[in-house]
Amino acid sequence: DQTDETHILKMETIVNWLQEDLEVGPLEFDIEKECSNGVLLGRILTQYGLQTDLNSFSNKHTPDAKLANFKRLEPVFRSLNVRFDSHIASQLMTEERGVALKFLQQLKVTLDATKTGATNPRSTSLLLKTNRLAQKPQFRAMQEQTFDTMLRLKTGNPKEYRMQNHLRLFEEEAVRQQRFAEQNDALDRLDKEQYLSDMRTVHLSKLSENKAYLQDWERQGRINHAKNVATQKERERREKRFEVSVRDTTRRATVAESRRAAEDVAGGIGAFEDSLRRFQVPPFA
Repeated sequence: DQTDETHILKMETIVNWLQEDLEVGPLEFDIEKECSNGVLLGRILTQYGLQTDLNSFSNKHTPDAKLANFKRLEPVFRSLNVRFDSHIASQLMTEERGVALKFLQQLKVTLDATKTGATNPRSTSLLLKTNRLAQKPQFRAMQEQTFDTMLRLKTGNPKEYRMQNHLRLFEEEAVRQQRFAEQNDALDRLDKEQYLSDMRTVHLSKLSENKAYLQDWERQGRINHAKNVATQKERERREKRFEVSVRDTTRRATVAESRRAAEDVAGGIGAFEDSLRRFQVPPFA
């Protein structure tokens, strides 16, 4: 029917992705079984440069091997924001039908969306879109402990699992409240950082304005100085011209006065000689 055809189409898409694009899967395999111990998932993440400890994985199907492998996978899936809790891990470990295919589809979509643009996924190292708060040590420790405890209970004593599942709501609420408190602290820090950044911007703006004012003041001072120098030189030229004019006038007046005096002397001598002739006094030899 149509449901089976859709399932087959989805399976072919995932198989092609694993075998042709990533080259991590065998030619024929049981997808539920291959995903049950986490090794295939680790190989996929390794091809994208996200899982760096694949050599520490155990390719066995014992409960301890599966648990150890999935504990190594959980932080990476959490960083990718791929839903991977103890319930999904338990379903994968017990090879529940359809879970592995659905999880691989979700993983493929996430990895395709977070590619950095390289065409060869084996040479691509992705930038993880991580939440800064999720990187807090207390959050990581709490989440990893919860995952490990719940997964062990799911694969162990059912009664203890039910009790722990009941208490899990309170643990999740404690995590939520702690996260909320951390978020508020982070917002306060961001507000303070923004305030300091704004104050720094204002201070730099004032410094820039003061610098521009000083530069304009210095430029105007140079212009005024040049004007004053030109005015002083023009004043000196006018004073020099006036001094030369006064000297010329004085010199001309002196020459004219000397000329008149000489003329007066010459006229006086002539009149004196005329007087002597009238009185018949012989002229001086």
